[in-house]
Amino acid sequence: MAPPENAPGLWPEYPTLSDSRFKHSLNVRDERIDLMLNSGSISFPPIVFLATPKSLPRTLQEAALLHLNQNVRINLKKRTVTLPKPCEIFSKDFGDSPIAVLKRCCRYMDHKRAEDVMQLLASGDQSSHLLGIEVNFRSFQFISHNNMQLVAS
Repeated sequence: MAPPENAPGLWPEYPTLSDSRFKHSLNVRDERIDLMLNSGSISFPPIVFLATPKSLPRTLQEAALLHLNQNVRINLKKRTVTLPKPCEIFSKDFGDSPIAVLKRCCRYMDHKRAEDVMQLLASGDQSSHLLGIEVNFRSFQFISHNNMQLVAS
């Protein structure tokens, strides 16, 4: 997904080695950061995660698990999965197709949701690109939480 043409300021470039912010950047791409960042919208959990370099891996995992638990909807009968909006907005970080995004998100879901997704993937037509699964993305809600919790791990 390309950045919106009307919002170039929202898509910063990666810092270079000479940039003073470089020491604060991730040294590898990690899509969980997209699930940890929080705009305050009700489309996100009402939690702001505070991480240190030491706690970052654990915090990323907690944030991804929480976000996916609250926002993934699976309908086994209809063979549909609805993922959180950041998975669509930052789809380049998650994969090059809706199924690739789904598979990547499956890594961070709770055991039951991951099993349900794996069941859908395994029971699909393996010759089909979409495996007979419809992947949707939740709409973004432009309503803010009234209260948010700061969680330091």
